[in-house]
Parts: sequence; C-alpha cells; structure tokens
Amino acid sequence: MKVMFKEFDIHKKIREECEKDPEFKAMYEKVKADNDLVWELIQARKRENLTQEELAQKTGIKQQSISRLERFDTKPNLNTVEKIALALGYKLTLKKEGEESMLNYVCEDEDYVYVEDNTVEEDEPLSEAQIKKQVEYWINTSEHDYKTMQKSYQSKSYDWCLFLGYLVIEKLLKAVYVRENRQYAPRIHNLLLLAQKSNMSINAEIRKALMAVTEFNIEARYPDFIKSFYEQCTKEYTDINMLMIEELRLWLQKFLSK
Repeated sequence: MKVMFKEFDIHKKIREECEKDPEFKAMYEKVKADNDLVWELIQARKRENLTQEELAQKTGIKQQSISRLERFDTKPNLNTVEKIALALGYKLTLKKEGEESMLNYVCEDEDYVYVEDNTVEEDEPLSEAQIKKQVEYWINTSEHDYKTMQKSYQSKSYDWCLFLGYLVIEKLLKAVYVRENRQYAPRIHNLLLLAQKSNMSINAEIRKALMAVTEFNIEARYPDFIKSFYEQCTKEYTDINMLMIEELRLWLQKFLSK
C-alpha cells in the first residue's frame, strides 16, 4: 500500500528537532536564512528576465558559480550578493526587526561563523589551537548526529534518518578540510566538492557514494523533491543507504586518525 505524503509534515519535524536540540536549531536557522536569500536572488533574476549566463556577464561572476549558488550548493558571500543585487537593480540595506538585523546572514557570512574569534581573515592560516578546536567541534557534532540518526531509524523516521546521515558525513568532511587546509570550513553542502577541496584521494566508488549521500540534504530542496524523497524512503532503501553512510563514516574516521 502506498504511503501518502500528507501523513508526513517536514515543518513539524523540523520544529520538533529545533525544540529538542539547540545546536540543530542554530544550524537550521542559518541554513534557512541562506536558502531564503538565494531564493530571493533567483526570483529577482527571473523578474528581470535574465538567464544565468546574462547575469554572469553583468556581474563578472562565472556562470558556473551562479549555477552552484542557485542549486544551493554553496553559501552566498557578501561580495557575490552585492554584485548580483546591483546588477539586478537592488541595493543592500540594513534593517532592524526588534533587536536583530535582517541582514544577519550577510554579517555572519564568513567561513569562521562557528568560532568566537571573528578577527581572523578568511584565508589566514589557523593556529594549531584553532585547528584542534575546529576539528573537535566537527567530529563531536558529527557523532551527536550519528546517535540521533540511529534513534530516527529505530523510530522508523527513515527520511529523517538519511538526512542526519548526510549531516554526519558533511561534518566529518569539514573536520578533514580544516585539518588539511588549516582554514575554517567553507559553507559548502556538496560532499564531493568538500572532499575535493580537502585534497582527498577519491576513487570512483567513493565519488559515487558522496554524490548519492548529498541527495539526502532535504533542507536545500523544493517541496516536490521532499515528497518524492519521503515516498522513496522505505526500510529497505534506508538499510542500503545507511550501509553506504556507515562505510563513508568509517573511511573518514580512519583518515582523521592518521
């Protein structure tokens, strides 16, 4: 018997997770702000009847970069947002709502958003202490998500289980990135791209697995995809993909133990 999508409320599930987990809530709010901003940029481009290629010509930004941005594969930075906004006839302004700025996502857009020291430039190498702190942060939060993933599987929340599995791998990859590049992890959600930027040796099997697990990032998806993904997440489908996530997790843990 086919399960109807109306039985699942992704927004209710997110609210519940936010209430239970402050770290998840903080991460979700930042990701949502990023995605909302990108969505507004997409709609503004369409209102101006511009293609990605035409926008690239007006801004000087590569068309491939605009494409990645509109696929939610990378986080918008202040320079990119400003160029696109000006090209579309918009101007960035600072507007307060209560005590919070409506442009917090711009003010907090640096790759070092997860640390207390905001004075370090994005490309400046980290100290050994900073590297240790960042690597531990990503490993510990990955482990937390791994335990939550297992609980989701036991409660038969299979779609949420795979989304958490995606977070497990993303955070371990960011730990690798910090250690290998001696810089703060970028706000990239494409697992293969993260691995490539970490200069990891990737064979065809790992490449395929990273691309597959990236598809479980439901937060960067439209409702039609979420519906399709939910219907696809049977126990059998989840069992197969949890094995793949587990293999990636062990591979990354072994790499980090070197």
